[in-house]
Amino acid sequence: MRERLRDRVTLTLVALLAGLVLVEALFFPYDHPVFPWHFVPGYAAAIGFVFALLMVLVAKTLGTRFLQRPDRDE
Repeated sequence: MRERLRDRVTLTLVALLAGLVLVEALFFPYDHPVFPWHFVPGYAAAIGFVFALLMVLVAKTLGTRFLQRPDRDE
């Protein structure tokens, strides 16, 4: 049951993100495109998602390497 709820929430969030990207592309075009990728709908959302994942992975790696101590067996 918990997995079905998680799948439903994930599907809802993906649909909401796709809808927001569509609304942005249709109603709020980029006014002053400088680079060709500024014409791609959802480019900013994709870049934000990728860099958020990258920050989480870097933070976890640094935390594991420098902040956590190994377990001691007593």
